[in-house]
Amino acid sequence: DDAGFWANIGQGNPKTDKMARTLEELKERAQTANWQRIDKDKIDWEGYVMERSYHNAKSTYLSLAFVMLDSSTPEREKEYTYIRPHGEYYNYLVEKGYEIKSTIPNNSPTVPIENETEVKEAYGLATYGHHHMARVKYGIGGGACPQKGGDVSIYPWGDAGGGWPTNYEEITPLCDAFLIDIKFWVNLDKQWTEPDMFLGNAGHDYRGQTAVMYQAQANWYGKYSDPYNVEREAKNPYELDMTEDHKIQEFPGEDEVVPVVNFTIDFGVVGEVKEYFNTEIDWTPRTCLADELEDQDGPVESPVRNSNTAGIAAVSVYILAIVSFIWA
Repeated sequence: DDAGFWANIGQGNPKTDKMARTLEELKERAQTANWQRIDKDKIDWEGYVMERSYHNAKSTYLSLAFVMLDSSTPEREKEYTYIRPHGEYYNYLVEKGYEIKSTIPNNSPTVPIENETEVKEAYGLATYGHHHMARVKYGIGGGACPQKGGDVSIYPWGDAGGGWPTNYEEITPLCDAFLIDIKFWVNLDKQWTEPDMFLGNAGHDYRGQTAVMYQAQANWYGKYSDPYNVEREAKNPYELDMTEDHKIQEFPGEDEVVPVVNFTIDFGVVGEVKEYFNTEIDWTPRTCLADELEDQDGPVESPVRNSNTAGIAAVSVYILAIVSFIWA
């Protein structure tokens, strides 16, 4: 029962716990992060595994959707609910007399934390993910959180969102504001309850560091372009402008060089990983033992086939998955 859900509640200073939103601010300060376990006794939650296309690619992706509802009071339930007051779906709900609990998006959700009496705000990051500090270095591209809902399109270029065209633009991804452990079988050594386990600074290149430099290709992420938001002159509280010219970076030309932005996340603790031991594999070609025995003594009965017992092998697999939350 040590696997759980985690929220980045920061280190206690709202000025540094909140994500930097401009190039100047990214250069001036680090964002302070701190993931603590969500109190599962105070929430209702459901998980869904689905396979669907993503990133406009022909291949499909395995996605995990996590729906969390703090139903401790009716008022808390409203904080997790949003219906855009516009369009056919909204009009249908109104026509049929359904109760619409909230038409105001909550981009600063609060959650109950273990051993805390008050709920805590969960903070998103400027990075694509706390394990993604070197996407540019390894030629993957991007590195920044898309910072708004909607079509991921040709991320990190153009006017990219963080999901699918059917998503509300104003429901922001809050990248890594929430983490989830996915665990199979048993522990090999350390428990999963410790907040320093599997952090982004636990990798070999960053062992011993509390603050780690991240990189992202410059673009103006999260700028609203949906007509609904543009007409209302709505502003995205997570808009992230990494550019110097304050323009959307379209797909770069063959000789165009897009600036890379360096910024820092301070984890506050040194990250830890589970201990593994290298194994040596004997790659010598194997032969079939039954065939060897038959060649020597003629046909024999397999001792496995006549045995009343069977050996059972157990495999422990550990996966740490970073998911996007859907506020329903």
